[in-house]
Amino acid sequence: MKRLALAFLAMGSAAIAAPPPPPLPNVAPVAQRYLRALKDRDIKTYGGLLADDFVGADPEQPQLPDRSAWLDETSREFQHPRYSVTPERVFYGSHDVNGRFTQQLVIVERVVNFSFGLVGSPDCCSWHRVETLTLEGEKIAKIERSALYDTELSQTGFRTDIPESDQPHY
Repeated sequence: MKRLALAFLAMGSAAIAAPPPPPLPNVAPVAQRYLRALKDRDIKTYGGLLADDFVGADPEQPQLPDRSAWLDETSREFQHPRYSVTPERVFYGSHDVNGRFTQQLVIVERVVNFSFGLVGSPDCCSWHRVETLTLEGEKIAKIERSALYDTELSQTGFRTDIPESDQPHY
């Protein structure tokens, strides 16, 4: 019995230690083109990555459910000189969703908005958001955006814009 338990433990440990499989061949090209289009504000490349039946979900802009509306708004944002998106982390995963194999990219981004002309500071409106891109082949079928977050916390739960010594410790 002890040998069986040790064998099971050894097999389980090897499975846990195994690295995840590499992304499927289409993931890296789509991810790289998408991230470059964001950085360069290249609406042609960005639009070329979206599937014809693309669906968008953005709690800040619920009026953008289809490809055309999404591209119109993205084009408007890209044209503003003070708008920028900086990807900070990118993750890939693939899993079964409702019996269908799905590939997704998750991008944590810093978004600097153009302050709607109300404030002169280029850092006026800086947020973080998460985009989840669902891929179908070499196209993006869906982008789900999180709400915008404006306060960053450290890994220990303290605000990063205020010295830790000036913050309450719980």
